[in-house]
Amino acid sequence: IAALAAMLSAAAEAPERAAVHYRRMRGDARELARQGSSFGFPLVTEFAELLAETLGVPGRADARHRALVGAHLDAMQAVVRGRISGDGGAIGAALLQDLRRARQIYEARVA
Repeated sequence: IAALAAMLSAAAEAPERAAVHYRRMRGDARELARQGSSFGFPLVTEFAELLAETLGVPGRADARHRALVGAHLDAMQAVVRGRISGDGGAIGAALLQDLRRARQIYEARVA
């Protein structure tokens, strides 16, 4: 997760290379999605899958999109830091709902 955050910062610092960072982040997010459940964090898997989808839209690396990507990273970090296992119950559902809502808001603004 820290490596993804570092790449997000690099994309912000060098917008002309954002596409390169986003492609790498997408690959790393997919790998994290495969590993999440193995380590007892299925919510990380779900959030990482959503992140990979979010990163897969070409040409989006503006500040709002970076904030959306950052929200995915924050959610995954909260799961790991809080050792939220399984589906996370009410907390997991709220995090997932918040991410989906943020994505809908972003999509509505760029449409």
